[in-house]
Amino acid sequence: MRTFIILLLIFNLTSCNYENSFIKKLSENYRDHYIIISIPIINDTDTSEVCVTNTELYKYIYSDRFSNQYSNYYQFLQLLIEGKLILDEKKYPIRKIYRVNNNSQLRSEYDSGGLNLIMSKYLINKENKLANSSKLKWEDRGILVKVMLNEKFYPIEDDYSGEIWFFKSFDE
Repeated sequence: MRTFIILLLIFNLTSCNYENSFIKKLSENYRDHYIIISIPIINDTDTSEVCVTNTELYKYIYSDRFSNQYSNYYQFLQLLIEGKLILDEKKYPIRKIYRVNNNSQLRSEYDSGGLNLIMSKYLINKENKLANSSKLKWEDRGILVKVMLNEKFYPIEDDYSGEIWFFKSFDE
C-alpha cells in the first residue's frame, strides 16, 4: 500500500504539461537562461517538488554528475521532468528557489477558477510582461511557477527586484 501511495504521489507531483519542444529548447538553446522549472526530489522517504533554475541543474547536477550516464542533457531533463528520475536531495544538493506546495489555496483557486482567476489575483502586467503581484505569499511562489509552466509560460526570477517574470515564449 505504501508503495502505491508513493507512486501516486510521484505521478501527481510530476504531472506538469511540459512539451517535448519546451524540454528541447531548455536542453539545447536555453541552458544559460535562468528559467525556473519544477522537479521532483526525495529526502529520505519523502518525495516533494522544488523549483530550480535550468542553468544550475545543467551546470551543477547534469554536467558534474550525470553526463556520463546520459548521452545528452535533453534525455536527462526529460526523465527528470517526467518524474522517471528523482534526485536524492542529500546526494545531489542544488540551490532550490522554492518548494512547491500542491495543497495551497492558490492551487485550489486554480483548480476551481482557472488561469484567469490566478492572473487577475496574483499577477500584474508590467512593461508588457507578467510579474507576480505583491499579494502573492512567499510560500505560494513555487505553486505559481508550476501553474504557469502548466499554462506554457516560462518563469524567470529577476535577481534585482525579486519578482518572477512570466513569458509566453522564449523570444520575449
